[in-house]
Amino acid sequence: MTTETVLTDADIHDKYQRITGYRSTPPVVLDFARAIEQAVLQSPEIQALRKDAERYRHLRDEVGLCPYDLFNAWWLSDHGNPQTIDEAIDISMEQKP
Repeated sequence: MTTETVLTDADIHDKYQRITGYRSTPPVVLDFARAIEQAVLQSPEIQALRKDAERYRHLRDEVGLCPYDLFNAWWLSDHGNPQTIDEAIDISMEQKP
């Protein structure tokens, strides 16, 4: 389980105060907000977005391919299946020293 956070306690308190009008935030509200935050960060959708971002950074930083090169490689291989380009990038990332 990750302990990564996006919102600070102050962010949560500010939002709680604006919604409820109360000046203090009960600890249970902070715990509840953190549980929701962790569920979102660990969701399959967020994990897929992170994987796509890793692929993009790999292509940009490690391989140095421009979008034109990437499109040509995909088109010439199996342009009917977008998963093939993801698989090729994943293999490239695994072989990175």
